[in-house]
This record gives sequence, C-alpha cells and structure tokens, in this order.
Amino acid sequence: MPKVFASITELESLKGGNKELYVITLSTDGRGEDKHESDIVSAHNERITRIAPEIVELDALKWMIASVSNIFERVKPGSPALILGDGIILYPELDPKGLLGMHVAVMESDSGHRELGLRLKKVLESSEVKGVVKQLTGSGAPTAELVGDLMRTVTDAFLAKNKDDVLLTFGYSGRESTNYGIGIDIDPTRPVKDFPFQNDLIKGNLRVMLV
Repeated sequence: MPKVFASITELESLKGGNKELYVITLSTDGRGEDKHESDIVSAHNERITRIAPEIVELDALKWMIASVSNIFERVKPGSPALILGDGIILYPELDPKGLLGMHVAVMESDSGHRELGLRLKKVLESSEVKGVVKQLTGSGAPTAELVGDLMRTVTDAFLAKNKDDVLLTFGYSGRESTNYGIGIDIDPTRPVKDFPFQNDLIKGNLRVMLV
C-alpha cells in the first residue's frame, strides 16, 4: 500500500500590510483508531503537543491528525512566506488505508499560539465532537461518512470559536483508487501533483505525493 505525503510548498498574502500567518490542518483517514502521538506534525516537525500538550489524550485524536505550523511573520503582498525544503507538512508519510481527507485553514494570528491549545481542547471536549467519536468507537467498521462527520464537526466548531482571522480554507479528499487525488494516469517515476489554491486574500500550493 502506498504512503502519502502532503505539504504546502507556497504561501502568499494578496492584500494588506504585514501579516502573521499560520496553517492548521485536521486530517482523517482509513486507519481507524490506529493513531499515535508521533503522527502529529507541523511545519518545523514540532508536534502540536508542544503547543497544546493538553489535547494528547483526548479520544478525538485517536481518529484524526491535528497539525499546526509555525507562525510566518511579516508576510506581505509580493513577498511570499519563506518556505524551504518539503514545505509546511500537513500529512506525514503514512498509509491512509484507502481514504484521506484534510481540512486546511490559513489563519492570520492575533494571539499567536498562546490560546490555540485551549481553544482546540474545548472543541474536542464538546458534546458534538464526543457524540461523533462515540459513534466511531462503537462501530465495527467505521464508514467514510462517519470519519468525515468528525472532521467537519471539529473544523466548524474550531473555526467558529477561533479568535484569529480565517483567511482561507480548503478541503482535500483522495482515494487509493485515484492514487489519493493524483490521478489514475500518473508517471510512476514522479507520483506527485500540485494543487494551487487561491481566494482574494491568500494564494498557495498544496503538493501531494506517493512515497
């Protein structure tokens, strides 16, 4: 089974003055409850647990990967965020077991990472999220619909409660039958595809590859 690696390789502000940007990603896949703290990644490969240690043991994280990037400072139009190497890591080298979904939000930071952990903890402990997690835990073979419900519930609640400005959001989904969104007809020597994204405030590039 192929492993998938996803990252943002380009990120640029299109309006206004200097901005402090960061990226938060919630990912779900077909691995069921087979989730581990080591899966949690961010732009500098620092685990989100360094920012939000209180969320590690929450049941929702048995079903999803939460990643948050470092803050890119003084990003202004015409001067993209300085992103080198593999970029902002969204999904590490894992086998998604047939299905991968990601919800990505580019945020303008007002409070930095100080309150991020507390906000995320409140969302993951909410009755809505606990209800979906209970359904997943009680199901013998969790469906893609249930896994998707968890991601949507967490994402909607987090964005609604976040004090930072949401500049852009996008969703990504891929199945093994389509090489996780890369497409059926791929070059086996270069199984990678770029997905540009843009609105009136932000533009960037999502890169997905099989490894």
